[in-house]
Order: sequence, then structure tokens, then C-alpha cells
Amino acid sequence: MSRIVKKDFEELVNYIENFNLKSLLNESGYSAHISSYHKKYFSFFVLTTELENSIPEKEYLYLKEANSDLVTNLFHLTTWNYKSCKLLIRSSIECFLKGFALSFIPDINQEKSVYELFDKIKALSYFEKEPFKSEFKNVHNLYKLLCKDVHTAEKVNMADINSLDFFPKYSKRKANQIIDVILKLIPTYCFLLANKYNN
Repeated sequence: MSRIVKKDFEELVNYIENFNLKSLLNESGYSAHISSYHKKYFSFFVLTTELENSIPEKEYLYLKEANSDLVTNLFHLTTWNYKSCKLLIRSSIECFLKGFALSFIPDINQEKSVYELFDKIKALSYFEKEPFKSEFKNVHNLYKLLCKDVHTAEKVNMADINSLDFFPKYSKRKANQIIDVILKLIPTYCFLLANKYNN
């Protein structure tokens, strides 16, 4: 057994020594994935940065954390950690919703139940009318989609990795799933923030 462990460790060291993402730039669609993500992320980053001194500090801190989750997620996407991407996007959604709703529900940041978080925010008069109702529904639907991986609903939601072979590998299909969520989510973030703080 010790020889097997030693050999596996040597393969791990070799993997780390040779880890290089440059070759991925030649993969069909890879640069486009990263570019699409970056454009959406950067717009949200700029918007929240502009709000820093214009909104209550506690709201800004949650929005900043939602940003942090998304940029960390970008790193995970570039290194093919698709399941952790989905966990980080969920965290970003929770932080965004708390930051967004604090002015309506001052103790919403204390809410531990995600179900209650969504229910309380959905009940706000702000989300009774269109297009805000649809935008909130979009966020909620994306969150539910991401929950499938967290709770490993089916084989398709499993990471499907094994020992050194267990390390993540580039998957155009899985990258597309992440990008699809981001391309729907970040514009909703920006739309809701721009409308709430448009003064």
C-alpha cells in the first residue's frame, strides 16, 4: 500500500509541477467562456464599486461579498472546478439578496434558512410588480438549479473525478452550464441594483 501511496503522491507532484492553463486558450470556446464571464463580472464589479459611498455600509459589504464570490468563481471556472463554481454562485446569490434586501428587512442578514430568505424577500412589495417580480424569479430559479449539484440530485450532478485522475478536467458542456447561469444572473443583479439606487 505504501508504494501505491508514494506513486500517487509522485503523480500529484508531477501534476502540480506541470499545471499550466495556457494550452486551454487553444480549446474551442474556452477564451469565449472566460471573456463572456469577465464582461458580466466586470460590469457588476464597477456598479457595486460606484455604490460604495452611496449606500449603507452593511448593504455594501454584502454586495462586495457577492462580488468576491463571483471573482473566486471565475478562478474555479478557469481551473475546471465546476461543482465548486456552483457552490460559489449560490453563496453569491445569498449575499446579493441579503445586501439588496437589508434596507427593506433590517435583520435579513440574520436569516439562516435559505427558504425563509427567499420567502421574505419575495413577499416585499418591491417584487410584486413586473419586471422586478420576473427578475427575482430568475434569481430563485437559478438558485434552485444550482442546488441540484449541492444535493447531488442525479449522476449528472456529480463531479465524476478519481485519484489523480480525480483532478478536474476541462469540459465544454460543464463550462457552458456555468457561463449560462452567469449570463442570466449578473444582468439581473445589475438591473435590480440600478433600479433600486437610481437617484
